Amino acid sequence: MSKKCLLKTLPKYCINEQSPFFSIVIPLYNNAEYIERCLNSVLNQDFIDYEIIVVNDGSTDGSENVVADLFLEKVKLVNQYNKGVSVARNKGVTVSSGEWIAFLDSDDEWSESHLSELYRIINFYTSIDFVSTKSKEVDRCFFNRGKKNQQLSNSAGNEYRLINIWRFVIDNPGFIQTSSIAIKRTVFLEVGGFKDVRLGEDTELYCRVNLKYKCAVSYKETSYYHRGTMGVMETAESSSEIESISSIFDVRFAAGYLSTLIDELPISQKIDAEYFINGSVYSCYKRHLYKGNFPTLKILSKMIIRPKELKFKLLSRMGACPLFLLSIFYRSRLLLRNVYLKVKA
Repeated sequence: MSKKCLLKTLPKYCINEQSPFFSIVIPLYNNAEYIERCLNSVLNQDFIDYEIIVVNDGSTDGSENVVADLFLEKVKLVNQYNKGVSVARNKGVTVSSGEWIAFLDSDDEWSESHLSELYRIINFYTSIDFVSTKSKEVDRCFFNRGKKNQQLSNSAGNEYRLINIWRFVIDNPGFIQTSSIAIKRTVFLEVGGFKDVRLGEDTELYCRVNLKYKCAVSYKETSYYHRGTMGVMETAESSSEIESISSIFDVRFAAGYLSTLIDELPISQKIDAEYFINGSVYSCYKRHLYKGNFPTLKILSKMIIRPKELKFKLLSRMGACPLFLLSIFYRSRLLLRNVYLKVKA
């Protein structure tokens, strides 16, 4: 199929079943309320060279019946016992036939230009292996079950940029989400797919890709994450704070992974890996400071490695700070925040 044929020159829902450009993998677990909206956002794409693979991960609420009743002719439905989102995504890739894999969580949705924007990034660069558009959080009040959400728009921002993922995810938290990315199928299989871990399997995959492959992003918002559904990302966030932190793996699984490789990396990659690890610790430190978990702060401050940025240097020295001083700092910060909120109101 020529490039010219890919953008709405064919009828809607005309899906190329023989080696499509994109394989869209959607893990599904107990999302009967939102899967219709999710799939409609795919079928409304202005790019049509794709296949849809829904992997039902042992749903107990009839989610798979919604897919079978409404979309069976348009999707490939795979059923498995409940094994977790990583296994479901990996299974979807193994039965796929596309050149590129795009992931979408069953409670998320895309604007109609999402796939075409990914396609443009891919063709903008002579060689690229991982791409993403910008992800946006959408409030629960926007929910519109089973229908195309009229409040979603194709936000401007057609800037493309080659990135180092280790630095980019620290400097741009929330920009890249699983539902915003696409990855070459061969690259996904080469790096081993998603690890079956409780939390952070997505970022850990990105970190492995960044070791040897080229990555790029578009600043156009085309992927939308809904809060209030208790879907994959929100369930992960709700359980993200481990009460007892004893290692860098407890801070962020991807940071733990990079820490095991850091001594073997060339100097340029080592600096970027240290930035990712320190940035992950710094982010975790701020969350625990806000909650007043002072003993944990002492542990976190000792996890900073060879800091070069001022904020990381300061954090590394906080380990020698008495707990009562941390408490004073915390209470002062909380007071200032409350004053700010009152003034803003």
